[in-house]
Amino acid sequence: MSTLHHVRSAASVAILLSLCVTPALAKESGQESGALRLRVQFTEPDTCKIEVEGKSFSLPKDEDALLVALKSRSSKGRRISVGGGTEIPYRCIGHAIYLAQRAGFEKVGFIAEPDDPQ
Repeated sequence: MSTLHHVRSAASVAILLSLCVTPALAKESGQESGALRLRVQFTEPDTCKIEVEGKSFSLPKDEDALLVALKSRSSKGRRISVGGGTEIPYRCIGHAIYLAQRAGFEKVGFIAEPDDPQ
């Protein structure tokens, strides 16, 4: 094989690694730019609470207001992360994911958080 072929192969590998590894490292270090974070909580007997940038919404009562707030923060390609502890009912997590998708977020992730010690 020619030297030129080896250089092209090495360059291709470097490009592929930068495309795959760089976003993963940014995500791990919390430096992912533009990602919005939703924090999900549950209060007895029946209320899901969603916090967005310091503002709290109760579901299902504040669903329309939360949708408006999310739509105002969505843009093409912007990521959103939904986080909650293991004690949160899945219906609360699912509702948050559903509303994020309705608001226009195409990339929705989930972050499982440790339960609060009591």
